[in-house]
Amino acid sequence: YKRSTRMISTSTVLIFTAAANFLIGLLVYLNNPKRAQNGQLLLFSVNVSVWGLAMANGISAQTQAQVEWYIRITSYLAALIPVTFYMLCLAIDEPGIRPRTLIIKARHLLVLSQVIGLLSFTPYYLQAAVMPHAPGQIAEARYGWAFGLYNIYFLVTFGWILFRFTSLMRRSTGVKRQELQYVVLGFSTTLLIALTTQILIPSLTGSSKTQPFGPLSILAMNGIFAYGIATERIMGVGHILRRITAYLILIVYLGLIYTVSWYFFSAIIPTAPDIFPLPHLLAAIIVALSLAPAHGRLQQFANRLFINVQSVAVEPTLQEANRILQSVARLDSLLSQFGALIERAFGTDRVVLLVRRGEAYEQFYPPPDADGAAPVRVMHDTPLAALLAAEPDPLVNELITRRRPTPELLEISRQLDELGVSAAVGIHYKEYLDGIMLLGPRLSGRIYGATEQDVLRLLGNQLGVAIENAKLYTEVQDAKIYNNILLDNLDSGVIAANRERKITVFNREAQRIMELDPETTVGQAIDVLPHPIRQALDATLRHQRPVREHDHSVNVDDTTRNIRLSTTTVHSYQNDFIGALAVFHDTTRMKALEEQVRRHDRLASIGTLSAGMAHEIKNPLVSIKTFTELLPERYTDPEFREKFSTLVGAEVRRIDRIVNQLLRFARPAKANLAPNSLHRIIEECLSIVDQQLIKKDIRVIRNLHAPHDCIDGDPNLLQQVFINFFLNAIDSMDRHGRLTIRTQEGSSSVADGDVALRQKPPKQSISVTIADTGIGIPESDIPHVFDPFFTTKDGGTGLGLAVAHGILAEHHAATYVRSRVGEGTVFEIVFPLHYEKVVA
Repeated sequence: YKRSTRMISTSTVLIFTAAANFLIGLLVYLNNPKRAQNGQLLLFSVNVSVWGLAMANGISAQTQAQVEWYIRITSYLAALIPVTFYMLCLAIDEPGIRPRTLIIKARHLLVLSQVIGLLSFTPYYLQAAVMPHAPGQIAEARYGWAFGLYNIYFLVTFGWILFRFTSLMRRSTGVKRQELQYVVLGFSTTLLIALTTQILIPSLTGSSKTQPFGPLSILAMNGIFAYGIATERIMGVGHILRRITAYLILIVYLGLIYTVSWYFFSAIIPTAPDIFPLPHLLAAIIVALSLAPAHGRLQQFANRLFINVQSVAVEPTLQEANRILQSVARLDSLLSQFGALIERAFGTDRVVLLVRRGEAYEQFYPPPDADGAAPVRVMHDTPLAALLAAEPDPLVNELITRRRPTPELLEISRQLDELGVSAAVGIHYKEYLDGIMLLGPRLSGRIYGATEQDVLRLLGNQLGVAIENAKLYTEVQDAKIYNNILLDNLDSGVIAANRERKITVFNREAQRIMELDPETTVGQAIDVLPHPIRQALDATLRHQRPVREHDHSVNVDDTTRNIRLSTTTVHSYQNDFIGALAVFHDTTRMKALEEQVRRHDRLASIGTLSAGMAHEIKNPLVSIKTFTELLPERYTDPEFREKFSTLVGAEVRRIDRIVNQLLRFARPAKANLAPNSLHRIIEECLSIVDQQLIKKDIRVIRNLHAPHDCIDGDPNLLQQVFINFFLNAIDSMDRHGRLTIRTQEGSSSVADGDVALRQKPPKQSISVTIADTGIGIPESDIPHVFDPFFTTKDGGTGLGLAVAHGILAEHHAATYVRSRVGEGTVFEIVFPLHYEKVVA
C-alpha cells in the first residue's frame, strides 16, 4: 500500500508535467502557427509522449515486474531527448525546413537513439529492481554494464550537439542567435533543476522526497523554449540572466539577514510557548527594512557580473540623451548628436532620422547629400508609418515574423528590407507621429530585444518633444532673422521700446537718420533719442494711444532733417500692453522736392499772373490816363478837379490792394505753429462776418462737436482762411440762405466722394466742413478753384482761395471740395490733431 501510494504521488507529478507540456505547445501554436512548426512542435510532442507514457506505466507500477517495465520504458523514451534537441536546433537554423528533410538530416542520431533505447530492454541494462521495505522510499534499480554505455551515449551526443550548437550560434545573427541562446538556457536550466532534485538534495539530506519532482524540470525547459520561440517582443538572454542572478542573490541575502536576526533576538529575548514569537517578528521587520536598499545594489552587482552580455547601457544612454535633448536647440545639430548617440549605444553603423514635412517623412540625419546615397523618404500613408503611428512599440524586422502574418506586416517587412534597416521606431509627440528613426543591423549580431525596444521607445518620445522644441526655436530664429532683414531694408526708421522705456529695436534707417550706433542705443532709455521721437514714444507708452502722421524737424549734428512720425502700441498674445513702436520717414528730400515743385509752379503761373495783373491794373490805369489827359483842358473846372481827385485815389487804392494780394500769394507769411483750439478760431471768424450774415439773413448752423480740437496752427493766418471761406459762401447765397459749419474727428464723407484732393489727409485728424446753399460751382471749374486769378465773381481778384490754400499747406492740412450747380458747395479742411492733446 505504501509502495502504491508512492507511485501514485510520482505519477501525479508526471500527469501535471505532461498536461503543462501540452498546454505550452498549444499556446505556442495558437500564438503563431508558423513559428510553432517542425522541430519545435516535434520537441513538445516527444516530451508529452515521453512523460505521458511514463505516467501511464507509473500509475499501475505496484509489483517488481511493473517497476522494471516502467524503468525500461522511461529509459527508452529518454534516449530520444538528444535527437529531439538536435532537431530543434536544425529547425531554428532553417525555419522553413520540411519534417521529412529534418528527419533525414538527423537520421544517424535517430538510429543511434533507437539502438540505445532498445538496449534498455536487455538484461545488460537493467538487472533487477529492489522493492522498498520502508514507507516513504522508492524502488532502487540495479544496472548492468549497458547502463554505462547508456550514460556515455548521453555524454557524447550532448557534447557533439553542444559543439554543433556553439558553431551554429557563432555564425548566426539576429533572432536566430537569440532563439539558440534560449535553447541553451532552457537546457541548462532543466539540467540544473534535475541535478538538484535528483542528486544534490538527496545526497545532502539523505532523503529522496525531491526525486519525484525531477520531471518538473521539463516544464522550465519547455517554458523557456516557448518564450524564445513564440513571444513577439523577445528579451535578451543576458538581461534575463542578470535579473535571475539578482533575485537569487537577493533571496540568499535576505535569508541570511533573517537567520542572523532571528538567532540574535532569540538569544536576548526570553520566550514562552504561550507568548507571541517576537524574534520572528523583529527578524521580519529587519528583512523588510533591508529589502529596498539591497535590491538596487544587488541589481548593479549582477550587472557587473554579466557585463560582457549586457546589450545596452540603459541609464547612461538615457542620461546622455536627456543632456543632448535639453542642451541643443537647432534641429540639425540635435539630430546629428542624437543619431551619433544611438549608433554608439546600440552598436550599429547606420541610423537614419526622418522628420515629417508635408505628406512625407524626409531624411534629416544623416544629411541627404552626406554619403551620396539617395535620401530616404517614407510617405505618411504607407503601412510602416500607419503602424508606427498607431502602436508605441518599435518595429523590428526580424521579430515581425514572430507575429501573426498579415498583408500589412508583410508589406512593412518588405519595406524595411528595401531600406536596409532592422528596426523602425516612431518619434511621437502628443499622440502624433512626428518622425521615424531607422536603425541598421547591430554589429554584434544581436537583435533589438524587449529591453532595447523599451529604451528606443523612451528615446523616441523624448526626441519627439525635442524636435518640436527645435522646430519652434528654428521658426523663432528664422522669423527673427527675417524680421531683422526686413527692418534693416526698410526705407523707414523703426524704433521699439518696452514698458520700462528701454529701446529694443533700432533698425538701420533709424541709425542713418539719427546717426546713432545701435550697439550703444539698444537697451538704453528712450531719453537718448531726439526730442520729437522721444516725446511721441513717451506719450504713447504713458497713455497707450497711437500718434499718426506728424511732421517734425530733427536736429542732428547741426543738420536739420524733416521726418514724418507715427507711433503705435504693441500688445502680447494675451493682449497685454508690452511697449510702443515708432515709425518715421525722412522727408527732407521730399520737402525740398515739394518746394522745388512749388517754385516751378509759381514760375509756370507767371504768365497767368501777368495776364491777371494786366487785366486788373489796366482798368484803373485807363481811367487815370483819361482823366490825366483831360486835366489840362478842364483844370479850371472845380467839379472836374474834385471828380478827378476822387477817382484817381480810388483807382490807386485798387491797384495797391491788387499788388498786396499778389505779394501775399507770392510770398506768404511763415506760419507760427503752436497748439490752438480750432473751435475758438472758428467762433472768432464767425463773429467777424456776423454783420454780413445778418444783412443777408443767412442762418448759421454750428455743429462743433469734435471731442478733441487742439491743432498746431497760427490763429492769425487761420482767421484769414476761414473768413475767406465764409465770405465766399455768403457771396454765393441769396437772402435766407443756410451756412453749416461742422467738426468731427477723422474725415467725413466728403473725402470719400467726388472731391478735388489737394494733399494726403493725416491719419489722426479733425475735419471742418463748411457747407452753403448757394449757386454752386460748375463741375468743370472745381479743379481750378484754388488757382490764382481764377474767379467767377464780378470784381473779384481770384487770389483769396489761392492764398488760403497756401496757408493750409503750411498747416499740413488737406482740402476737399464738392459742389453742384443750384445745390450749393461743401468745403472740407482736414487738420492733424496735436498728439499730446489727443492722448490726454
